[in-house]
Parts: sequence; C-alpha cells; structure tokens
Amino acid sequence: MKSILFTDLDGTLLDRDSKLSWRNRKALWNLGHRGFLRVAVTGRSLFSAQQALKKGFPLEYLITSNGAGIFDFRSGELITSYYLSQETTAAAIELLLSLKVDFMVHAPVPDNHNFVFHRSGGENHDFSSRCERYRDFCSPLDPNHSGSKKASQFLIVVTPDKDPEYQHRVFQDLFPKLSVIRTTSPLDQRSCWIEIFPPLVSKAKAADWLSRYLGMERRSSFAVGNDYNDLDLLEWSHRSVVVANAPAELRRRFTVVAGYDRDGFAEAVEIWTS
Repeated sequence: MKSILFTDLDGTLLDRDSKLSWRNRKALWNLGHRGFLRVAVTGRSLFSAQQALKKGFPLEYLITSNGAGIFDFRSGELITSYYLSQETTAAAIELLLSLKVDFMVHAPVPDNHNFVFHRSGGENHDFSSRCERYRDFCSPLDPNHSGSKKASQFLIVVTPDKDPEYQHRVFQDLFPKLSVIRTTSPLDQRSCWIEIFPPLVSKAKAADWLSRYLGMERRSSFAVGNDYNDLDLLEWSHRSVVVANAPAELRRRFTVVAGYDRDGFAEAVEIWTS
C-alpha cells in the first residue's frame, strides 16, 4: 500500500531562511524512493511558495493557503480551489469595518498574493510589514468597497498584546459558517493571524480531499507540523509528529522531534521508515 506524507513548510520542513537543509532533502528523496507521495501543506499562496520551492523540489503535490488551493507540483496544474462568493465577501467586509480591525482581502487562487487592505488606525507593525513585503501586489480597500469581488480569504492581524486564543474564538463566533483558522505570524513570530476561508478550507480537509482524489486511505497518511493551523491536519493523519519549536499545547498532544533548525523533519522520517 502506498503512503502519503503531508508536511508544513515554514518552521517545519524549511529553515529560518526558507531553505531546505541537506538532511531534510535527503529524507524527502528517500521517501520518494520508497514510493511515498510527498505533499507540502502551507499557509503560503502559490506565489509565495514558489519563492522557496524551486523547480525540481522533491514534491508531488502542493496545498496552498491552508487548503484553498491544491496543485500538481510538477505540472503546476491547479486541481481544485475554493473561494468566498461576492455576497459573502461584501458582508464580511462590512462586519470587519464595524469592528475596526486591521484586515486584508485576498484575490481568488492562484492569484491570491494580490490583496486589498484596511488599517484601523492603531499601531500594528506586523500588518505594516506584510503590506510592505507585498507592496507591488496590494492596495488600500476602496472606502466604499463598491464592486466587491470573490475572495480566497480574509486575513486579520492581531497585535501581540491581545489574547490570540480569545480572538480566535471571537471570530469563530462571528463567522460560524466559515472556516476560521489561527496561526502565528511567520513575520514577527509574535502576532496572531486570524484567517477566514470558505467552509471547506483547512489543511485536514485538503489532505482528505487529495487522498480521496488519489484513491488513498487515511491510514496510509503521515503528517508533520509546527503551529495551530496544522492542528486539524495532525489530528486527521494516521501518524503525526510536531517539531520541538511547536507551541506547548501541540507538543503535549503529539510525538515531538527535534526543532526545524535541527532537521526535525528528517528525524520524523527516520521514525516512520525504521
């Protein structure tokens, strides 16, 4: 029976410079030789993922934006994607404006590195950093937001002085029919990102969809992750581990390997294949 590996990228497979270490590369190669299908499951958009995953990277499939897009990595084909309707997008914008939060509205996959943004007026360094990083692909939200379009997601940047768990619950209550995912900002490692997606979007749902698409069973799956947006994938997978830099809550629940900066991914592979 073939097996399938799902791995997060940042803080898990890749190092702090978004590079793949030699030991982790060798582990991916060894999985390929053993017949494993290798899948990266990331919060990054396709555009962002391509900055780190160059041609020839040892993968078969790529799941982007926490499950909003699923790609054949080698051919680049978009297999499936999800988006919020124009009506849902417009209603969500209205609600977020009333809450006076800092948020971004991303275009549909595969062009979701493009976004419009709204600043509430308060100080938010992580929000500003992300806008600066994507300055060629973002613009302020039209004050009248007339002609709201479909969107792949909303991204709300919560400052480090606020309780991320509480904020996550608040937005889950505000958007009960949508998928609300919490993750730690990969930029400052302190702020919290609350991402709002169509209801069928999450890493676990994407992994389940791809497995069924490929005719594979859940009991053939392995997963490795490091943050809250990996949680449902880790719960779904037949065997799961987290790297040592994962939050304490995740380390208490799953087998722990070395940190991402000490080739924890390769250690996980050695455990699975021994």
